[in-house]
Amino acid sequence: MSRFNREAMFSSAKGTWETPDDLYHVLDTEFHFTLDTSSQENGFDAFKNPWTGRVYCNPPYGRDVYWWIREGYLSIYGNFHTAETVVFLLPARTDTRWFHEFILGKAEIRFIKGRVAFIDPASPARQEGPHEPPRRRPDRRRPGTRSGGVLT
Repeated sequence: MSRFNREAMFSSAKGTWETPDDLYHVLDTEFHFTLDTSSQENGFDAFKNPWTGRVYCNPPYGRDVYWWIREGYLSIYGNFHTAETVVFLLPARTDTRWFHEFILGKAEIRFIKGRVAFIDPASPARQEGPHEPPRRRPDRRRPGTRSGGVLT
């Protein structure tokens, strides 16, 4: 792997990417989410409000991802057991502290084949409002995509 590719793949310069609508729809159909902790709508603060019900979280990637995963783990296994289910969309980083501390041997892991075409919320091409999920192959590479993730 070239130095450029390595730096781009593991960079935490921009960690906020929205989940593609078609991927979220597939997960929501299976898990019936009641809370999206990473959504910035409605002023929800993931570190001040409890994670309750069936939770979806696509945390900002980077150094702070540890704290997001810890919060989800504690909402399931902590003293208050506020969440029924927590589903994370995470980068496949099996060499990290958070993977070994909170996921390996403690959660169901699913790998997504290929790259996820995340949505850049700052992009002028981002459409607001209801629309059909785009019909695209999930493993098709597109400019601005990030590597596949881990669902737990």
